[in-house]
Amino acid sequence: MRDGLCLLKEHRLAEGARVFRGAGCGLTPGGDDFLSGFLLGLNVAERICGDNLEDARIEIYRNSVGENAISNATLACSRDGRLTERFRDLVFSMVHCSGAEVRGNAGRLFEMGATSGADAAAGFYVATVLYLRPLNHVGPGFSPDSEHLGRHSGLTPSHITAEEPSGLQPGPTRYFETL
Repeated sequence: MRDGLCLLKEHRLAEGARVFRGAGCGLTPGGDDFLSGFLLGLNVAERICGDNLEDARIEIYRNSVGENAISNATLACSRDGRLTERFRDLVFSMVHCSGAEVRGNAGRLFEMGATSGADAAAGFYVATVLYLRPLNHVGPGFSPDSEHLGRHSGLTPSHITAEEPSGLQPGPTRYFETL
């Protein structure tokens, strides 16, 4: 896995994805869950920074698809920015809420599957660290707090709602909502 992380950090996305693809055990291997979270992180980074990361998402996805139908369906949803309910709640709270709410929603995500939620959260974290880095260079003492992210991300309550979401469609894990 360390090799895969190094490759992703070097933006050698296809090679990195192939290292993670199918790695681990379980209904959905941890490597596939990591890649799913990474794809979601790319979607969020794209919204916040305004960069077009579609090519990166497609490259990761093409090299992530394996023989596990559940993983493949989850990866496709993640490529398209379709969030599980727990991920939606976490992203919303990261942009609009307090640290306590973020921690609570992260904890609920970690409870998903044996390790699926934690593995996906790790991928999400890595993608946001790699692709949101420009936000850290805005100025001295700047930190990407929820006020800044809410203003500049386009992730507003109309995109991600705290209430019961509309337009949900069944997905392999539970329900997914498009960013």
